[in-house]
Amino acid sequence: MEHRTELGTTGLSYGTPAAEEMIRCRIKMLEGRGYPDARSAAIGQLADEGNLRVLREVTTQDRYLGDPAQREIKAEQRQQPQREQDDLDTAKREAKRRGISLSELINERAMRGEVAL
Repeated sequence: MEHRTELGTTGLSYGTPAAEEMIRCRIKMLEGRGYPDARSAAIGQLADEGNLRVLREVTTQDRYLGDPAQREIKAEQRQQPQREQDDLDTAKREAKRRGISLSELINERAMRGEVAL
């Protein structure tokens, strides 16, 4: 694969009927793969491939990652299991320190409304 330093300088001009048709086809493909912002990703990918000419430089985020808000949500979701594991480890240490079982500790926290079962 050849890499270019100036993306989006060759190919069909953005906004032409032929370019819009090419973008629509790519959007359908990306939506099938679950891209949150398929139009932006389609335009970025086509510009990167040299099939679409655009007025500004296309960034990596435009090409493959979609909507920035969705990226933040996904990053937060990736961190959630680690936070849950940290909470569990903390609870285990507290239960051991107090000499009670983990289930007793969780029941106490549930009664106080600190955790939901």
